[in-house]
Amino acid sequence: MEKTRCLSMLPPVLGWSVVVALSCCVYVVEDDDAVARSLTVLLQLCGYEPIRFESADRLLEKADELAPGCLLIDYSLPGTNGLAALEMLHDCGLRWPAILMTGYDLCAVEIDAKRAGFRCVLEKPFDTERLAAELGAIAPAVPGSRSACGGRAGEVRSILAATARRTLRASPAFSR
Repeated sequence: MEKTRCLSMLPPVLGWSVVVALSCCVYVVEDDDAVARSLTVLLQLCGYEPIRFESADRLLEKADELAPGCLLIDYSLPGTNGLAALEMLHDCGLRWPAILMTGYDLCAVEIDAKRAGFRCVLEKPFDTERLAAELGAIAPAVPGSRSACGGRAGEVRSILAATARRTLRASPAFSR
């Protein structure tokens, strides 16, 4: 089965629709709908392609179909918790970089999270700039990621727009 590819659809540039891989996928495993929606918007603004799972069990069911990516996993989930999920992914040979989110006391979770292989633990509510920095640090470790643009989605969009304008000006159909 072909693995899911992470592509972002950019807004039309002078009427052209452009699909480009801006960065890597970020698999958001969060059961709180409001938190998940907020994270999705933030990640899209940072140039990532967020894909949400409401439970770790659902992520584990689909793991072999997914393209490599980063994991942003809540600690407390229905069914399998975030720590156990990462350990199960590792047992299957998937060693994607991961960040754990928690509403619990950071000290109580951090040692176990580091032992399980999480890069860091973010205590909710967390600073969005810290999340962006942590993802920017781990995204290059994802095999096949387009981390050359990292969080520079705006710059990529500007380059695409400028290229489209130059192309249209050079075209005989659009010259004055």
